[in-house]
Parts: sequence; C-alpha cells; structure tokens
Amino acid sequence: MLEPVHRHLILGQNPSSHGDAGRVHRLAAAGYEVMPGCQPAPFGNAPISAARRQSLHGFHPIAAQDHAIRYQLGPAAVGPAAARSGIQEAACDAGIVNLERVGILQFVQTTAGASVAEVFPLVGAHLFQRLCFPIRQHRGPHPNGPGIIAAPSSLMNLAMHAAVLDFATLSSRDIDTAPLDRAAPGIVYYDVTPPELLLQRLAGLQVAVINKVRIDAATIAAIPDLKLIALAATGTDNVDLEAARKAGVAVTNIRAYCTASVVQHVFALILGLTQHLKAYEADLKADGWRDSPQFCMLGHPIRELAGKRLGIVGYGVLGGAVAAAARAFGMEVCVARRTASDGLQPERLPLPELLATSDIVSLHCPLNSSTENLIGEPELELMKDDALLINTARGGLVDGDALVRALQGNRLGGAGIDVLRREPPVDGDPLLDVDLDNLIVTPHIAWAAREARQRALEQIAQCIESFAGGGNFGRVV
Repeated sequence: MLEPVHRHLILGQNPSSHGDAGRVHRLAAAGYEVMPGCQPAPFGNAPISAARRQSLHGFHPIAAQDHAIRYQLGPAAVGPAAARSGIQEAACDAGIVNLERVGILQFVQTTAGASVAEVFPLVGAHLFQRLCFPIRQHRGPHPNGPGIIAAPSSLMNLAMHAAVLDFATLSSRDIDTAPLDRAAPGIVYYDVTPPELLLQRLAGLQVAVINKVRIDAATIAAIPDLKLIALAATGTDNVDLEAARKAGVAVTNIRAYCTASVVQHVFALILGLTQHLKAYEADLKADGWRDSPQFCMLGHPIRELAGKRLGIVGYGVLGGAVAAAARAFGMEVCVARRTASDGLQPERLPLPELLATSDIVSLHCPLNSSTENLIGEPELELMKDDALLINTARGGLVDGDALVRALQGNRLGGAGIDVLRREPPVDGDPLLDVDLDNLIVTPHIAWAAREARQRALEQIAQCIESFAGGGNFGRVV
C-alpha cells in the first residue's frame, strides 16, 4: 500500500470547535500534519499569542511538500487588507515562505464586492483557482456576511474525502501527482484495494478514483456519501453506470490520453511479428548464426509493410491514429463498418470482407454484448493464412482457444495480443499455455508509456475540478 502523502494544514479557525474537530480528525487520517494557525478575533485579526507561537515552535515544513491553509476570517467588517495580513501571518508562523505552494482551503470573507486578486495579490486569482476548487462569488445577504468569495463548502468537503483505490495501475512511483493533489487536497493513495477492503476504504469518500476496481450497484448503495467516481481509464465496464445514475453519483472517464503510446505498441507488435524477432532470437540462442555458412540467416522470410493492407476494426481516436501511422509505412488502410447492415458508411467494408482481404487486422473497438468473441473460429477461417491479428483493445473480443488452434494449424501468420479475457490471468489463459514463435503476448501495456500515464493523471484532475465547479468534463453519467 502507498503511504498517504503527508502535507501540512494550518487551521485558521478554532480546531477544538465541533466542525473543525471533525475536519482535523479526517485530515489526520488522510496523512496531514494539522497545525494551529492564527485565530482571528470577531472583528479583525488578533495578534498571534505567545502560547500559539510556542505551539508552532520547531515546526519546519518539508520543502518538497505542498501546504494548505484553511483560513476563515471574521464577519464582513474584515476587509481585503486584514484578510491578506492574516493569511500571510499564519503562513509565516508555520514556516511557509513560498505562498505559491500554499493552498487556501474553505473560504475567505471580505467586504462586499472584493476580488480574490485583492485578497491574494501575491498569488493572483488564477493561481488561487488552480490551487483550489473553482471559486464563486456570492452577492447580497449571506449568513456569514454580505460579501463572500468562496469555494462552496460542499465542494471543500470533497477535497477532504478523496482516494485513489488502485494507484499501482497508474504509477510505479514515476509520475507527478501534483495535479491530482491540487484538485483534491488530502487525497489518499492506495496501491491496491482488494475486494474485502473496498467498502472500508470507500466509507466516507465523496470522490473515488479507480482504474480497474469494480464498483457495482450494491457497493454504490452502501456508500451514501459518494458523489463522484473518476475512472483512470476510458472503459467504464467496471462500474454499474445505471446504478450510479439512479443514486445521483457522477462518473467520469478519460480519453485520448494514450494515443501515441498505443500506436507505437501496435506497430511494435506488427514489426516484431513481420521481422520474426522471436524466431530469430531463438535461432541465435541455439547458435544458428554462429554455425551459419553465410553472413546472414534467411530461415524466416521478412515482408515489407509498404503496399500491404491494414484492416482496422474500431475507427475512433486510436483507430484513426493507427491508420495514420500505417499510411506513413506506405500501407493501404481499410475500415470495418460498425454493423453489417450499416449503409451510412459506404466507404467502409463489412467485417467479413475486411478480414478476407487484409494482411493485418488491428482491433480498436469496445467490448460489449455485440462485440464479445467478435473474432472466433468462423472469422479466423476468413483471414489469409499469412495474415496477422493485433488486439490492443479488450481480451473478450477474441476467442483465445480458436486463435491458438489457428496459429498451431498454420491457418494464420501470427498474432500480437496485449489484452486477455481476464486480467490478471489468475486462472491461466490459452494464449499463455503455448510457446509459439508467431505469437507475442504482452501484459496490457500498450497504453502504459510514462507520458501517457502522466496525461491520464492530469485528465483525472481536470475531471474532479470540473465536477467541483459544476462542469461536465469527462462525464459519462
């Protein structure tokens, strides 16, 4: 399990009050070191007391960490200057000298009409919005004063109750979590969440970030506080979307974050098979080159990609990007129709025709009831006996047993597979039970370039920030 990321929080209100006591408890559980800040008097900022200074003595924040101040000033009589002074004093007394690394949590009361830039001239409104949830300005009567610049309290609570439940599917400690930390201050990172711990870790959460963790209807019903499920993937089949909709739980996903990574993996598989890399490596290990009578080995004929036909099944962002790369190799590209009777795409081919005429077939379609086992025994029979099948989409698109039989019977040239029906394959898989030179299996890594995973995290942060501000970025529910 990843240890929670430790940061420091300065409370501007009385941490012994009922509301703050609960927040302190939750923040401490999330890995925050909670420190008392400057306590404002009812009509302005009182000087920080000797006792308070003593309580802060020896506190030295770690420079590499972010900091957060939750600072609430008194009624509307407190103006921008007092607000600025109080927040700077609280930061200074906590040893925080770089306000660009300070997050202001909860809200700041000012005189009516005051702007964020007036209160925070050192950081500016743009930075305030980047560090916190998007703000809104209220006018007129308000229980805390006539003018308030605020991140709504319900959204601030979101910042205090968020967790990534399977962070190890996104990072091996090699990506920067700062965008997500800013979007959801206090977020907790768990490497893995086994099913028996799911409800325990979801309890009290309002934002759950997941990749492959399954959240079904029963789970959603058991977590009444849950407001947002932010998927660290494009696929949504691990979440009961209808149950989420009925419960009023928003669901977001991320898109087009791994296009370059998938394209290069598709062609790594294609080139590995076309160049017979596994077969030639086996020859080398058997001293075939050392014992060869000539300078090269030609036992496994290599074909050029130029002039060959690539058939693409699923022509979204990924399929289109693979097509563009194929054309750079000089390949002809054809695309499958979405359905056999689809007359709206006359330039596209029915799947049987695409399979029969393509030298390489690459799958990029979603897995659903109409695409499960899309490529089975009848479809493999249609393909050329030297054709290649590439699947970087979903394991359930291909009948693995039928594929193995086709490869072993020399009825197919080769296959490059990045996805299996069940992942991880704890019960085995027919594609892992054979050792064939014309079969390459990789562990669902087509999407996983470090740059792609960084973009994924940044999109997740955007989804959370948009939801908090009432937007719809990435929304599927």
